[in-house]
Amino acid sequence: MSITTTIKHESGYLHVATTGEDESLEAVIAYGEEIYQEAMRVGTTKVLANEQKLVYKLGTFNTYELAAYWSHKIRGSAKIAIVANPDNMQDLQFFEDVAVNRGVRVRAFRSEEEAKAWLLD
Repeated sequence: MSITTTIKHESGYLHVATTGEDESLEAVIAYGEEIYQEAMRVGTTKVLANEQKLVYKLGTFNTYELAAYWSHKIRGSAKIAIVANPDNMQDLQFFEDVAVNRGVRVRAFRSEEEAKAWLLD
């Protein structure tokens, strides 16, 4: 199953809802590129990605590579809040650690309310 994404324009940010499975590094980069291109198109730097219905399948090395990839592309220019289900939280927190250490403003959350409060603060 691939990644399916719905992007909505909210006041001051993009709201992304994602379902499916992240089967490969390339698929996850393509998912991120879709969001990045839409953010650039509408002129926002804030994204709330609800990934509670996305199954994380990337291994540790690919998760590291993904965070490194995005750190080169968006360092300091974006603020990203990602909401994951509890089964994915450990992987998402690893992604957050790698990305933050490289200058990306990204945080992992368990609820959309907390994510939105941080994003819009």
